Amino acid sequence: LFLLIISFFLSACNSSGESETKSASVAKETQEIKDYKPGVLEPVATGKEVIGQSPVTIDISNKTQGYMIASYSGSANNALVQVTGVDAVDYRYYIKSKEQAVIPFICGSGSYTVAVYENVQDTEYGFLWTETLEISLDDEVLPFLYPNQYVNFNKKSKAVKKASQLDVDKKDTLETIQTIYNYVIKNITYDYDKAENVQSGYLPVVDETLKTKTGICFDYAALMTAMLRSRGIPSKLVIGYTGDIYHAWISVYTKEKGWIDKVIQFDGNKWRMMDPTFASSADDEDTLNYISDETNYTEKYVH
Repeated sequence: LFLLIISFFLSACNSSGESETKSASVAKETQEIKDYKPGVLEPVATGKEVIGQSPVTIDISNKTQGYMIASYSGSANNALVQVTGVDAVDYRYYIKSKEQAVIPFICGSGSYTVAVYENVQDTEYGFLWTETLEISLDDEVLPFLYPNQYVNFNKKSKAVKKASQLDVDKKDTLETIQTIYNYVIKNITYDYDKAENVQSGYLPVVDETLKTKTGICFDYAALMTAMLRSRGIPSKLVIGYTGDIYHAWISVYTKEKGWIDKVIQFDGNKWRMMDPTFASSADDEDTLNYISDETNYTEKYVH
């Protein structure tokens, strides 16, 4: 039902007319055709360039790669790192004691204000320090290739292994997107009980979603985003509203099309919304029409 029609984009790739086999030479050709090389980019805190002071420090040694790593060594419930870029949106990252958080530079190259707080009691936080950073990325899509606190995965993640299995013989970026998208919408079911009881500050665990095959919209989007990023496909996990309902969906990037915002399925006439949550349960024309209309979606945060 959710077949992605990509013949228009594949015409240049198929012009040679050469037969292909699942050999090492095909794997090499596959990597050349795809926009970015498949593989997990793992964030590293080298300690070469660090800002802040105890109990919260932030390693910005790899800032050109699109991320920084915050560490909290205090004894309170948590610390809060608030990052504001040129879009004037405040992104908040909560870090528990003795833990770290990978924080992306969502707005790409530009100026960022970092403000750090420590939990005092309940929902009250005390100010610790602030700093302004000027960021210049090696590639503007890098923040959407690395894992972060909201899209958390690594080389050992089962979601990464499954994505690799699904992508073993796919020729290009769009074919990989199609395959992973269809896998998620056909294998994950919506958890209505979880949706009714989810707590503020909830973070998806992609391997748990893959194992239980259930989740809320946040889980759907995080799982698919992690799988796509692990295959070298820049992907955004977007949080916002569909109507008056808080919701999550995804956008993807290809070098040919740029960012395909909120849309991915092409039926020969138009793209449809890339919303794996709705698509997984869509069995009527009204739902398909709804996810096809991007005016029904209001973006608030990107991760």
